[in-house]
Amino acid sequence: MHISRSIKKENGSHCKKQFEIHAIDFFLQAIINGNPQSICNDTYSMIWIQKGTGIIQIDMEKFNVEKDTLYYVKPGQEIDLDIDEDAMGFIISFAREFLELFEKKASDLFNTPLFNHFLTMPVIKIESKISWFMKSITDEMFEEFKNYFDLRIEILKGLLKIFVIYLSRQFENEYATNVNSRKVAIANLFFAQLEKNFTNKKMVKEYADMLCVSPNYLNEVIKEISGFTARHHIQQRIIIEAKRKVIFGGDTLKEIAYGLGFWDPAHFSKFFKNSSGINFTDFKKGISMPPSENKNLVLN
Repeated sequence: MHISRSIKKENGSHCKKQFEIHAIDFFLQAIINGNPQSICNDTYSMIWIQKGTGIIQIDMEKFNVEKDTLYYVKPGQEIDLDIDEDAMGFIISFAREFLELFEKKASDLFNTPLFNHFLTMPVIKIESKISWFMKSITDEMFEEFKNYFDLRIEILKGLLKIFVIYLSRQFENEYATNVNSRKVAIANLFFAQLEKNFTNKKMVKEYADMLCVSPNYLNEVIKEISGFTARHHIQQRIIIEAKRKVIFGGDTLKEIAYGLGFWDPAHFSKFFKNSSGINFTDFKKGISMPPSENKNLVLN
């Protein structure tokens, strides 16, 4: 069975899925039905093999697939997985926005070693003492994702956060000594300054000057650690805040533009479309019910 993810975007568009969880056999069945599925390239992906053997290639590195091993992949990395047809496990994919859009404190998750790690692609052997617990969380996520019950999004976010926290703790114990502390420090300072200044500082150079590094080096470091450039994170932080203002405040385009430091609403409208892949008016029209009940708001 062959499962892949390419950094090439279809028709130049971004993946619209904010969260997905599928059993490995979902991909096998799709191949049998003549409709092979790929993993969204704009997301963080966690491939947890609970049973099976094969080979997985992440960018230029190859690894032997092992039982009870999780392969963690950052946005933008290519995946090529060949695994036997009896394999069992799950593939969980999520966009950073899925956790951050409705909860500011979720940003702390992305400052953990799991997300900062960049020297090698993390291969995490799930410890037997917590394996059963993480499997139960995954099973709950899988069942919740398949159905459309009330508060579905909140439950999925909560379960995903617990899963990521446990995974991050285990990862930290295994890989903490391998992290380049200087680059991680620069990244942490960048994200801290971004959180404070995104409404009035929108250029990579402004953050580079604060951190006493060149714009090129800052982009380089942030991309190594997160999978995206500093410029991308600046844009997405602004977009997340704009969407929050629409969802929770019902603000107009002009109000949001001025509040986020854009003096020309038309320029902000163009920025929103280019950075989020959706027209501002279309996004606002989609907010017709509370976020917890709108199944298409962040999952599609």
